[in-house]
Amino acid sequence: MDRFLYNSVISFICLSGSLAAIGQAVPTASANITSSSPSYGIQPGGTLNYSLGLSETVITGYNGSGGTANSTNLFGRASLVTSNEAKPTSLIYSGGYVSSEIPGQPSSTFHNFGLSQVLATKHWNLVLSDLVSYLPSSPTTGISGIAGTGDVGAPSTGAVIGQGILTYYSPRIVNTASGSAEGKITSSTAIETSVSYGIQRFINSQGIDNSQYTGTIGPQHRINERNSIGANYAYSRFSYGSTPYTTNKFDFVAQGGNLTYEHLFSRRLSTNISIGPQWTRSSNGSLPSHLSFAANTSLNYLGKLSHAALVYYRGTDAGSGVLLGAVSDNVGLLYQRTLDRNWGVGLSGNYARTSGLLAYNDVKSKSTTFFGGIQLTRKLGHDFAVYGSYNAQTQTINNPAGFQNALNGLTQIFGFGIIYSPQSIRIGRH
Repeated sequence: MDRFLYNSVISFICLSGSLAAIGQAVPTASANITSSSPSYGIQPGGTLNYSLGLSETVITGYNGSGGTANSTNLFGRASLVTSNEAKPTSLIYSGGYVSSEIPGQPSSTFHNFGLSQVLATKHWNLVLSDLVSYLPSSPTTGISGIAGTGDVGAPSTGAVIGQGILTYYSPRIVNTASGSAEGKITSSTAIETSVSYGIQRFINSQGIDNSQYTGTIGPQHRINERNSIGANYAYSRFSYGSTPYTTNKFDFVAQGGNLTYEHLFSRRLSTNISIGPQWTRSSNGSLPSHLSFAANTSLNYLGKLSHAALVYYRGTDAGSGVLLGAVSDNVGLLYQRTLDRNWGVGLSGNYARTSGLLAYNDVKSKSTTFFGGIQLTRKLGHDFAVYGSYNAQTQTINNPAGFQNALNGLTQIFGFGIIYSPQSIRIGRH
């Protein structure tokens, strides 16, 4: 499988939505997402993985208060990469049921599903994908987006539109459909383009519904085996329905140019950098036009027994369903390591600093958010594992009246569970 196809499939499986909420690129790392131990490696084509789990979580400071509550969680995950190297199909699912005893947060289900298809020709490589999720609150960690369900340190599939602000109970559906294409001009130069359309809809009206259209286009040139440079033009349009803060529909546009650079330090360590000016304006003049900068950088390590990614993102986003647009600085860390044949550890963390584009009562809303966790896993025999995890979520906001249902305080989640994960199932060619 050539480099473009490899990165396309792996990037889909390992979308790091929780690390870079609306970045234009994702770390090209890979993971055996359903392993009962946090062991990372390339999932070969023609492989079906699945797992089932049961966990108990204890929550302190729920809803920003000093109370303590608990929940029982049933969950399952599955992933498939077909064996066709020229036209691989990738599917991933994570879902389950949370039996909650948290006041104001009833029991509910959660679901994440993704589908990706690669189409390769002599001169063009195309990738089509769709990611959809249903979650009871803001996604925080792992494939599920639900703390305490045994996937701390796993890449997230959360189909998130500008999710940098944590909310209380607020069920939402998020769907993002995208397509990208690479057309070869010469053996070293190509034109790359991408388009996407995403929606975020809140079931109980405890959030601001929004839609987003995004497109990029630009050349990419490979200098040598280790270095590539490029440039692109990026355009995004954010739209909102009627909200508590506006009497009419509101939308705005963010656009700009970026310079890109990719470098392979070794076969296991790589970096991606994209940076450039960004100009933001609204359609009705309610948002003063302003010029800032956008950045999307990542440092990725993929070893035999460990995986790590460090990501920084800055730019305009949809506002997490809390604000009518925002500018966010976002730093994320992901790490998993197999310590020996029985023990593994996972870490994840995300820090975001967010500022609303519009003022509310003449004050611009700002927030500082951190969520992260650690998990220790112990295999029991061939197909089972137990784990213990700790997650923390904290957020401070300067203007509570200007936020829609936003967390304000500290919440801690202690999780304990068991996972059944049998051997991978080979399908297709052997």
